[in-house]
Amino acid sequence: MGSLLDALGAVVIGGLFLVAMFNALSNVQAVGYNTNIQTTLNEISERVISGTIDDDTGETIPGISNGYLSKVGAGIDSLAVLLATDSTFQFRIKDSVSASIDTILIYKENDSLKLMRNGSMEFGPFELSQNSDNLKFTYYDVNENEITSTQDSLSYIRSVRIDIEFFANTYRGDIDKRVINNKIVLWQYFKNLYL
Repeated sequence: MGSLLDALGAVVIGGLFLVAMFNALSNVQAVGYNTNIQTTLNEISERVISGTIDDDTGETIPGISNGYLSKVGAGIDSLAVLLATDSTFQFRIKDSVSASIDTILIYKENDSLKLMRNGSMEFGPFELSQNSDNLKFTYYDVNENEITSTQDSLSYIRSVRIDIEFFANTYRGDIDKRVINNKIVLWQYFKNLYL
């Protein structure tokens, strides 16, 4: 009878140990997946801002900073900035290849970052966080004073601070539930407007 109880106790304890091991393995897998998603989100958001090089063709794919914002007012004689709000920035550039004047619109729609050129989607959509300030433009004049009434002073805008917060879903809602966000703060000076 004693050996039967010992065997039964060993089975129960062994079973509990196995359940704990499987549970730990599941948790480690969820945490590992979330860490991988965070790393991927960081990489994607950096590529959205800075651009990247296509692995297959070797072609440079421009980002928001070096492909668009760095060209604000380039080759434009009149008003370069057309619209400047907290969540929308519209400006004109001269395309270096075709020499045409293009209108660029960077904006937020349904918590997604989008970029349009001449009314056609060029870039995006990229999922932003659910925070209300997931995309925020702050404009500055030549003396780096914040411009609060942007529509009355579009011609005075010389730089912008952009706060962007990207978002990704977690592995499972019940294991390691986290909101995976990546916030980037970008300052861009419009050198073409100083010339």
